[in-house]
Formats: sequence, structure tokens, C-alpha cells
Amino acid sequence: FFFQAEDGIRDSVASRGLGDVYKRQTRMLIMPKGDEVCNVTAAVSGKVSLRDKDVQINYRISVGLNEEHWNVFKTCQDFESFHDKLVLSCLNAPKRPPKQLFSHSSIPSISQRNKTLQGYIQSLLNKPQIINSAAFRAFLDIDSHNKRKLHFSATLFQGLSSLPFGIRDFIYLEKEGLLVLSLSKMKAASKMEQKGDFPAHCEEIRRAVDGSAGAIAVFRVEKEKYTLLWVRGFPTFPSSLHWNSNLKILAVGMLSGEILMTILAPEYNYIKYEDFYMIGTHSGRVMSICIDNKKNICYSVGKDKKFIITDMNTNDIISSLIVGIEELNVIELDRINQRAYIFNANGEMFIYSVRARMPKILVVVETDSYGLIRGIVVNSVHSSILACAMDGVISEIAIGAPTKEKISKITKTMSGVEGARCIAFREKVREVIVGYANGHVMFWNLESCEVVCSFQAHTEAITKLFWDEKKGILYTSSKDCSFRAWLLPQTWLVYSSDQKHSMKISVKEKEEHEGEFEKEDDLLGWATSISA
Repeated sequence: FFFQAEDGIRDSVASRGLGDVYKRQTRMLIMPKGDEVCNVTAAVSGKVSLRDKDVQINYRISVGLNEEHWNVFKTCQDFESFHDKLVLSCLNAPKRPPKQLFSHSSIPSISQRNKTLQGYIQSLLNKPQIINSAAFRAFLDIDSHNKRKLHFSATLFQGLSSLPFGIRDFIYLEKEGLLVLSLSKMKAASKMEQKGDFPAHCEEIRRAVDGSAGAIAVFRVEKEKYTLLWVRGFPTFPSSLHWNSNLKILAVGMLSGEILMTILAPEYNYIKYEDFYMIGTHSGRVMSICIDNKKNICYSVGKDKKFIITDMNTNDIISSLIVGIEELNVIELDRINQRAYIFNANGEMFIYSVRARMPKILVVVETDSYGLIRGIVVNSVHSSILACAMDGVISEIAIGAPTKEKISKITKTMSGVEGARCIAFREKVREVIVGYANGHVMFWNLESCEVVCSFQAHTEAITKLFWDEKKGILYTSSKDCSFRAWLLPQTWLVYSSDQKHSMKISVKEKEEHEGEFEKEDDLLGWATSISA
């Protein structure tokens, strides 16, 4: 190949040897709704300057976004800085090019450098999660050239921070305009002993729960403002919450095994609450609670491996069953079909019929996970359940119709990052949202089973997710003593790899083919050398 220096990208320092290296790649970026298409093309050229055995390469990256076209100029140091930012938001980022490669000043090493960066850029373009990241869009200056002003990032717009305790669980009640938090001391996160200036509601909570191991705090939510209504401390921490809107009952599962309940009175604007009373008890931590308001029955599971059914009228235990040999973590009630779905610490799901007072086991479904299942979400539209386990396995389980529960089966399995704790589902775009122990939130495309985006939502483990489909808001809580609300974009820059298309390009002399893309040559097999 013959290379000629390109006007406009010369170094300010005189050069003894010049050359241009061209690599062109393209990616069709498709929006999942409507006819909006983002077609991004990128042509990378590097100009080499040799002086006193020092090598410096300036890379011109030509980017096209629909009708917009622009250039960005990057050095090897820019690539390194970009990669450092990328690994903070993308958990599957490729390995950076070896640093020692950039310290060589010989001509062959420059050729190898271009081949290495080519492979690096190709690996980036093959991952929707990376293309959708803020770091990637900033590197190519995509957002500032987006004429349609589409937003591709999760935006933090409200929340609570600097709480004295970490958050175990929360319930956001949109109709009532309430936020209920389950708070407890956590070794890494508790700020009870810390000194400093805290918001007024935090100081009020600190005073109210002084000497307590945990608390329940209720806030009124008005637009972007949170007003503390009341707080109640407990000698042991509350581990799980459940709200029944018909009965206006808040149920609290405790570390001690007790289930406490209170009635929140709308006639007092929820400022007052009745004294907490106890129903049922486990011999270990209560992990999950459900209430059937028509039957006035409470269903609960705990670390004691028991599935307990309690009559809320008489406070009598109707049934207490030991389910399997592992701890039970989650229960979800199908009130229409009178079924209970129970998940344990060994990746198993138990389906019980609860039509009669005594529950009846219908089927046991084994997932591909052998880890503790911490989060589930029921997809009533598709009669399925999505479950995430601490070993990183995400499962979609198709539930058989009534009387056909035995045909329930695993339909999809996604193996991700360890530490999956909670899960939500975006029905409109068929995305699974998972919160992780490292504070990340990841978005999985349910059709392609790949991560399309991720971001750092908290500094410590995420404990709960709630997705508001109507408002497009994702609510998150964490052990880092914060509750946050994120406005999600209607779509991502890239929706899935199935919707991206690579164009094969030809690398030839600049004068003949500047700005052209031919379809004969194989991009992945491209390589070149530099002549000084």
C-alpha cells in the first residue's frame, strides 16, 4: 500500500517520516420503535510522526450519525483514558491494548499497534452495552451531534441520600403518594455514628431510632420533594415489606422471625398509624410476605425453610410446612389462579395450590442456577416468571395454565455477572433490569439474551428495584444509605446485536476512496503496514 499524509492532521512538530493508516467500520444503530434509525459510520486514520525515535500517532475518527458527520481526534493516551472510564460502567469491557505496545518506536511496532487498536475497536462495536455507555458516546462526541435530542442515558433526577441506615427494602405507593423504607444498620453503610451536616429528615431519623437496630420510615412524595411523615425504630431490623392496598395494611418481616402489621389510615393523610401488632412467627429471618385480602390470610417464607400460612382474623397458624432442604427467599401470590410461587437458595421454584386452607404442592421446577434466588418478577402478560440468582443466572420460567402446572419449564437462561440481587421488567421493550451486589444496574434484552446497557447506580449492593412503566422511572435502593429515581430513555442507541449490521469496507488509496465504503473485502481480516 502507498500512504500519503492528509492535510489538516499534521503534527505541530516537524516530521521525518509520514504515513496514513485507514480503517473503516460501520454499525447500523436501530431504534426499537418507529422508523428512527441511527446509522453510525466510523473511519479511523492514524498519522505517524517519527522524531528522535519518539513515536506519536494521532487518530482521526470520522463519525456519521444519520445526516450528521464529524471528526474526533484521539491519541493513544486518549484511548487509555477512555478505557479506564469504560470499565467503571461496563462489566464486560474487553481488555485494553497492552501498554508496552505503545512504548515501542520501531516501524513494525507501529504496524502492530494499528492492528491491535483495530481489534480493540472491533470488540467495542460488537457489544451493545458498550456502545450504549456514556463513556463510549462521550469518546465519539455522539450526544452533542444528535439533532433529534434523543437521550440514551439513565438520568438521576430525585432521591434520598445520607440516610443514617442502609435500605433493606422499600415500597413506592404511587396512588397514595408514599415511600416506605425498611432501614437497618449495616457494617459498611451505617451513618448513625458519623458526624457532619445531614438533611433535616436524616437528623430526625437519627434521633428517633437512637439505640435501635432498624427502623421503618414513611415519606410523602410530591413531585421531587420527600417529606418525612413518621419513623419507628425496632430492636431488630425489618428485612422485608409488603403492602395491601385494599386493607391499607403494611406488613413487616423481621430478622427475629416475627411478622408485624400496622394500618395506615388515609383519613389522617397517613400521618398517623396504628400500633404494630404481631401475627405468626418464624424461627428465623422472614424473607418474603404476601397477603390475600379476600381471605384475610398472610403467606410468608423464611430462612427457617418454612412456608407459613396465618389467619389474620384469629392470628392462628393454619399451616406450617418445611419446603425442601434449603432456605426460602421469595414468595409471590397468584391471587387469580390461587397459586403460590416459592423460591429457595438452591435455584428451585415450588408451585403450590392455595385454593384450600391447606396448601398442595403442584410441581417443582429446577432452574439452571444452583445459587440463592433473591429476586423475581411475574410477567402476567406472557404467563411467566423472571428470576435472578446470586450466581448470576437469570431464568425465564413459563408457567402452565391451571391444572397444567406440571408443564411449567425453563424457556430462557442468561448467564451474567455474579451478585444478582433484584429484578424488574420493561414490558414495552422486553428488557430485564437486574440490580447487582456491586451497585451496577444491567439491562438485558430478553429476545437476544445479551446486555444492552449498564450503569453504576450505587456504591454498594442494590437491595431493591421498582420499574414504573407509565412514567419511565426506575427506583433503586442500596446498602449505601440512598434511594434514587432514574429517568430511563425510551430507547437505547443500540437495542441489540441482532439489529446492528456491519458493512464490509475496502482499504485503498485515500485519493480514490475517501468517504466510500465497498462491500467486497472482509473487515475482520484487514491488516496493513506502514512505509516511512
